[in-house]
Amino acid sequence: DFTPGNTRKIRNESNFMPNKITLGNGFVFIETWNFQFSTSAKYQLVYSDGTTAGTRTVMEDGPVSGTFGLFKNELYFPHHESRNGAAYSNMELWRSDGTPENTKMIYDIYPGEVTFYTPPLKLSSSPRSFFSLGNSLYFVAKNGNAMNLYRLGDPTSVDRAGSSVESVFPNPFKETLTIRTNEPLALKILNLQGKVVMEAQLTAGDNPVTLSDVPEGMYIVTTSGILSRRNHFYRVIKL
Repeated sequence: DFTPGNTRKIRNESNFMPNKITLGNGFVFIETWNFQFSTSAKYQLVYSDGTTAGTRTVMEDGPVSGTFGLFKNELYFPHHESRNGAAYSNMELWRSDGTPENTKMIYDIYPGEVTFYTPPLKLSSSPRSFFSLGNSLYFVAKNGNAMNLYRLGDPTSVDRAGSSVESVFPNPFKETLTIRTNEPLALKILNLQGKVVMEAQLTAGDNPVTLSDVPEGMYIVTTSGILSRRNHFYRVIKL
């Protein structure tokens, strides 16, 4: 708790060093790296409540990306389902509640295989950029040739954020972004400081949105369905 009297060693792991720390409510997830130069060097995922008894290794061959999202006291991260020699397969969405038995892949967002390996390796959606908003966890993942924003609300389902919006493309974009929707929308685009840089009313169909007068960088596209009243959020990048 950052006081000398309550600072103590909870695990004797001289061969491992912390790489990524994610704080929860009364617990912490730690990604550690074996810094010995050998073929056994690897990441581990460790859970701790701050006590020796409550500190345990969750995954021996842990996540390597360092991209984590904490939602409802559970850790979400990209990880590989399988390994073929030195080649890893199928980087998809995993979840952990801090126990080994409940640390597992929960969704195969990008199904399919790469056939030039023997045996074939599964395709990867590579989830990343996790952030919480309201009662949902949002993240970016690949499905096909496009990166899409996904939403996890109910732990049993993942969907593309924005069922009333079929697609936002291209992303990244240079000057013009097209928003394809199946209903009229109220549109706002904000920069990362929260300032609204554009507002518009969109109709059903393809709506080109020109942003030639804003600087390069990341923006948040928010839409509100006129009929459905659904609100959705997207991250886009201007080049």
